[in-house]
Amino acid sequence: MTTELGKAKQARRSLEKVRRRLLNPTIQALDASAVDLGHAIDCMKELEKVCAAGREWPPGWRRTLELEITGLRQELKAVSVLAAGAGKFMEGWARLISSPVDDGPVNYTNRGVPAEVVPINSKRLVVHG
Repeated sequence: MTTELGKAKQARRSLEKVRRRLLNPTIQALDASAVDLGHAIDCMKELEKVCAAGREWPPGWRRTLELEITGLRQELKAVSVLAAGAGKFMEGWARLISSPVDDGPVNYTNRGVPAEVVPINSKRLVVHG
């Protein structure tokens, strides 16, 4: 019986670590979270196998496990929301720092007005300025 409770607690602790990391959505935080997410998944798979076996547990112990699983669900929901937010943040950041492919070179004069577009010939290098 303690194995099931232990697996639920381990999974919840792993998800808690991921949740704290995702409060600062960096690439490093996402990368560092992969190991903890894998550990939480493994614990939940083992817990699912045991619970699916239909084993009878004492009422007090069953309630303790239910409370732990409720905490696990809350952590999982928070991690899911934060991971989606981190993905949207990274997507927006990528849009800000990249330029569209079909933008041509910027051709402005020293007075700040657009100049004539110079065709690009890949066989020779032309520098204006």
